[in-house]
Amino acid sequence: MYFHDTFLFTGLNNQMHSSMKPPFPTGALCLLGCLFLLGACSTPAGPTDEAARAPTPAPDAHTSRNALDWAGTYSGTVPCADCEGIATQLTLNTDGTYTLRTAYLGKNTGPFVQEGSFTWKDDGNHIVLQGNEGRPGIYQVGEERLIQRDLEGKPITGDLADRYVLNKAATPGAVSAKQPLEGTRWQLVEVMGKPVPVSTGAGAHLILTAQDKRAAGNAGCNSFFAGYELDEAKGVLRFTQAGSTMMACPDMSVEDAFMKALQQVDNYTLGEDGRLSLNKGRMAPLLRFEAGAK
Repeated sequence: MYFHDTFLFTGLNNQMHSSMKPPFPTGALCLLGCLFLLGACSTPAGPTDEAARAPTPAPDAHTSRNALDWAGTYSGTVPCADCEGIATQLTLNTDGTYTLRTAYLGKNTGPFVQEGSFTWKDDGNHIVLQGNEGRPGIYQVGEERLIQRDLEGKPITGDLADRYVLNKAATPGAVSAKQPLEGTRWQLVEVMGKPVPVSTGAGAHLILTAQDKRAAGNAGCNSFFAGYELDEAKGVLRFTQAGSTMMACPDMSVEDAFMKALQQVDNYTLGEDGRLSLNKGRMAPLLRFEAGAK
């Protein structure tokens, strides 16, 4: 009897365990669960993801290098720590070369002439003069002017900051009937009624800088500088405190006559032919100039 009951109980117990076995293997259930969790964590790409993959718009391509007519000659008188000023003339050529002429006003030195090449900075708005190490050689290129930067390329600050500017002179061969008196390169063509010989006066010229009322140029051999007083309404023009470098040249006749006449000038006229005449009273012109002439 005991044996029979035990047999029945054991058989029933085995049957119950058999009926509780899962219909799928345990490994399959785990795999399905992992796939479900991965699907729940994944989200479809939204607008933000699309924007991130979109190409960045190109910046404005207009720069001084490609939008301005920057080639030409710029001049002005910049401040000097131990002299009256530095008469500066910088010519930029389309082939990437430059010519820099400087004269230290009030000193018997120079003028100094430096030639070389220049490069554009990545922004396309600044140039760097090569071979000018240790001296200012970085300029911001603006509309008809160059703005000098410090040795590190940063803007110059202080009370004299607005004087570190070179203005563009008239373009040779493209001169209108009348050019402004100030800021134009005036080439000397006649002294005391006599034409200037090419052999001795080809480089003689005059430039008036409006910012500081300084005149500078070349008298045929030496560079010169002066202050000036101007009353455009009355046509009055006078030069003051003139000086020049002291180099000796084989023929000084044009230079001597030029400098002597310059000290006598008290008025000027701009003719319809584009010529500038510097006069004394109502006498015949002492000096005649052409704008932008070579």
